[in-house]
Amino acid sequence: MKKVLAINECCSDNIGDHAINYGLQRLIKANAYEAQSVGFDAGIKHEKPQKIATDYVHLSFRARFKKKYLSGRQSLKYSLWLIKNLLRVRSTVKTEHQAAIIGGGQLIQSGGTFPIAMFVWTYYCKKKKLPIYIAGVGCAEKFSKLDIWLYKASFKRATKIYVRDVSSRDKLKNIFTTESELIPDLAYALYEEGAFDADKKERTLIGCTSYYVYEKNIKELSRNDGLTNSEYISKWQNIVLTELNNGKEIILASTTVQDAVLNKLVYKKLAELGYSSNIELIENIPSTYEYLALLTNVSKVISGRMHSLILGHISGCKIETIDINKKIDQFMIEYSGKLPSELNSDLNEKFKKII
Repeated sequence: MKKVLAINECCSDNIGDHAINYGLQRLIKANAYEAQSVGFDAGIKHEKPQKIATDYVHLSFRARFKKKYLSGRQSLKYSLWLIKNLLRVRSTVKTEHQAAIIGGGQLIQSGGTFPIAMFVWTYYCKKKKLPIYIAGVGCAEKFSKLDIWLYKASFKRATKIYVRDVSSRDKLKNIFTTESELIPDLAYALYEEGAFDADKKERTLIGCTSYYVYEKNIKELSRNDGLTNSEYISKWQNIVLTELNNGKEIILASTTVQDAVLNKLVYKKLAELGYSSNIELIENIPSTYEYLALLTNVSKVISGRMHSLILGHISGCKIETIDINKKIDQFMIEYSGKLPSELNSDLNEKFKKII
């Protein structure tokens, strides 16, 4: 069977990234190809939970070191990434494939090592004469000059680029002078007709989302009205209390290691107030399919994670979010009013044009 190289964040601790990868694998197999999934930014990632701190001095030594010495030094970060990943990328691309698909996920962003990863993957795929498709990706708000150059060079090597929302399409055109087409998020390939009961219990799954995600967005948008860490924790606590007061049973479940730390803290605070009998805490990070199984008995999902909301959407849940970042806002505008079955059908039809 012919192989397609699927390059995405399948090695992260975020089950949303795994949902994207499983969706892409399903699409590739539905078109009679075999999928080989590999990590975009790393071969494997081990995310360790960080203790929640209300100010800089309480961060771990490793976190302080990264914040002080690596956060603003792109050349050093990119050099370290190349040392760790160049041989991995080269050896992966050397094996036989009919095409390479990079995506989906928020792979177009500055501040980390995604720009250099995109540049290197597209360089070696182009050198191998592999057709490159960037599919189901989202685009962030601000980029350094170096990252704009890296992405522009990468996009020129692609046969076709498909983004997951109108905002990302506009940003690719305005920031990178690159044309792209729309495609639903790849996780919608996981939708299955009749996989959940229409009559669900009045139960809400809440995924308290790491302060880091919120803080990153506040900085990216240069806002000065952001909540402190303590205020942010209280906000999630109040969200849970509101649902409890509305007679809902609560499940606290996380999609990342860092989110789990906040979920446990919120649970502890509410337990001290005597609410633990109506709240179920899922301490460990479930797999994507375990998370979907949880959602079969849930009527509403509240989260700041896009793919927690998508998995809720395809499971017939009402979905709500908080003011946490632009990509979530865009998702709610473009996706929440559509039927998952329609998005799944549209995704499958458009994917047929890729391979």
